[in-house]
Amino acid sequence: MFHAITGVLNRSPEHLIKEIILVDDFSDHPSDGDELAKIQKVRVIRNEKREGKPMKLSIREGRVWTLNTIFL
Repeated sequence: MFHAITGVLNRSPEHLIKEIILVDDFSDHPSDGDELAKIQKVRVIRNEKREGKPMKLSIREGRVWTLNTIFL
């Protein structure tokens, strides 16, 4: 996951990425999210219980949202 996130940040024009939001679906290793949150422009949200489904994201004018689900 770390290499995927840093790869996206390193290969994308800086002005195109405001923030990367990762959702931890109450994983067994919450410290992984702590390490990822140290990366600039990355925010990690941890669910309080396992939801098993992607979060719904609201789409605002002028914003682009991409939702990928990665199972580890």
